[in-house]
Amino acid sequence: MNTNKTKLIVFALLLTFALIMTACGGQDAAPAAEESAQEPANTPVAEASTDEETADEMEMVFDVDPANAALSADMAAYYETLTDTSGAPLLAATAEVSDDELDYLLDLNTGVTFGDGTLMDADAVVANFNRWFDAENELRGEGDFEAWVALFGGFKGELDSEGNLVSSFDGIEKVNDFTVLIHLNRPVPEMLAGLGDPAFSIVSPTALADGQFIGTGGN
Repeated sequence: MNTNKTKLIVFALLLTFALIMTACGGQDAAPAAEESAQEPANTPVAEASTDEETADEMEMVFDVDPANAALSADMAAYYETLTDTSGAPLLAATAEVSDDELDYLLDLNTGVTFGDGTLMDADAVVANFNRWFDAENELRGEGDFEAWVALFGGFKGELDSEGNLVSSFDGIEKVNDFTVLIHLNRPVPEMLAGLGDPAFSIVSPTALADGQFIGTGGN
């Protein structure tokens, strides 16, 4: 047999075999690709919070009276006090104490508003102290006001067995739009630091009238 002819025959056979194998491989690859395309992606998708969820959270916060509840860190962000727990000014800009430690003159920061838009002024601070002190106050709310008792001893009109006033707090008055004067009938050690307790958070008197507790934080 002619050598060149033999080489052509062998080449033709190899080419045919290669084409057959390629066809078989393509048939197997197609289903695999199709299966891959049909497999769902496993990448987790974060669920976005809705406005309704945010509204529910806000309502929960505003339904809690800081004077009578231990606030979580998230809830505490909505409230502020006149001083911090070291006695340093916070909502109050300055504090002047009389020599006999019976009068505390507090100048308030100006331009501060509550979450409902009410101005945080002397009237608002007086309203908060009066509701803490007076069990008959129309803005009182419900609860034992334990932090108040711990700091001042008792409430308006309460007398001990000897006829003495139980509470060391003797009232608060508005001096001007952004100044209040707190009167005591006996000294209260560390009173300014005591007012830094979250229970003494100043809340909107407008909201209090609607049974809500909206502070100056979170703005």
